Amino acid sequence: MLQKDSETRFTDRGVSPIDDVLIDHDGKCIEDVGWLWDHAEKRNTIAHDYLIIN
Repeated sequence: MLQKDSETRFTDRGVSPIDDVLIDHDGKCIEDVGWLWDHAEKRNTIAHDYLIIN
């Protein structure tokens, strides 16, 4: 979607890489965390799920 708009397009043939990062947490009172599947560790974990777009 970003590539279609000339305001946000870097080049006509560029890409927008997305990095989906899990940040592990321990504790009982942490806002905005959830049980998520960690594909690298092959396990469920309590984490924040951040999306980083460069």
